[in-house]
Amino acid sequence: KADIDTNNFGRTLRYWRKTQNISQEDLSYISHLDISRKHLSFLETGKSSPSITLTLKIAQVLKLQERDVNNFLAAAGYAPNALTSPTLQDDQVW
Repeated sequence: KADIDTNNFGRTLRYWRKTQNISQEDLSYISHLDISRKHLSFLETGKSSPSITLTLKIAQVLKLQERDVNNFLAAAGYAPNALTSPTLQDDQVW
């Protein structure tokens, strides 16, 4: 994992969440991300860093296009091509 600018990831996450008019509560609970609203808040404020699995789950819930997923991964400190990483099984991502 590359050095992460947690503020960049947090801003990116908040942007996509607000663009789609989804509350923190809805994203954390209703979307089955299995994280608390507090953890989501920590991700948005940079107090916590996401795992690659969580980053990809959030991207899926937000229905991001491939280019946006790559930007989302980069903001989280992961290689943009992590979506096609051989260590991730298809059923683990989508």
